[in-house]
Formats: sequence, C-alpha cells, structure tokens
Amino acid sequence: MKKADFSYSGFVAARTVLMKIGVISTVAMLWLPTASMAKDARAYSAVSPGIERLKSEMSYPIANTGQQDTLDKVYIAVSYAGNATVHSELCHGSGSPCIQVGRQGRQSDAFKGLAASPGFILTHTVQQWGTSPRPLFIQSDLSLWTQ
Repeated sequence: MKKADFSYSGFVAARTVLMKIGVISTVAMLWLPTASMAKDARAYSAVSPGIERLKSEMSYPIANTGQQDTLDKVYIAVSYAGNATVHSELCHGSGSPCIQVGRQGRQSDAFKGLAASPGFILTHTVQQWGTSPRPLFIQSDLSLWTQ
C-alpha cells in the first residue's frame, strides 16, 4: 500500500474553519432583524456626585441631549466599589415612569413611545455602607435605542 501524499490534519482544519463560518453566519442572520428595527442606538456614561450620607437621595441627569427621536428600549447598569446596598432608579426626564436598577444591569421597554429629548434622571440612595468607601461614587452606563 502506498502512503498518502497529504496530511489528514489539513482536512480537519478546513472543516473547523467552515464550521466557524457557519456559526458566525447563523448568529449574524439572527441578529440582523433585531438590529434593523431600531433607528438609532446611543450610549451614555456618568459618575454620580459623591454620596456621603446614608438614606439620602442623590439625583442627577443623564442623556439629556435634546435628541428628537422616540424611545424604543433602554439598558442601564450601575457599578461601584465595595459592597454597599444601594437603591437605584432610572426615571424618564418628565418624571415618570421609573424603573429600579441593580448592579447586574437591566434592559427595559418601559419608556417605549416616549420622547428621548427630556433624557433621564438617575437617583441613588445608600441603604447600608458595608465596606464601600465614603464618599461613594456610582458609575452608570445607559444605552438608548430609538425609533
């Protein structure tokens, strides 16, 4: 019997590449219809003023850009040093509606159909300090999808 003139591992590598291309194509096809529904997407980041007192509300505006579109959905996440217990709320700039926000982040369509121009207001209240430093600064990341 004559030994083959080619390496079997080349066929395995080619098959692996083709499988990866297939997976990427499938993911792209599933994602495209969702992405095409939104007219625009924007991201905003802010850091709260330093919070020094327990159970005292700290509010500040975020994403007040005067954008003339209609909201579709939002994603909000907050993060901070230590293990303080913080109650956070994101409210539409008009004052209502509001949603609670946790450290793990949250996507919501509670603002769907509202104007994007008033922006949003974030409110934080420290319930317990834990090992968090004082003053506590809270980083927030907000993504807006509009129609």
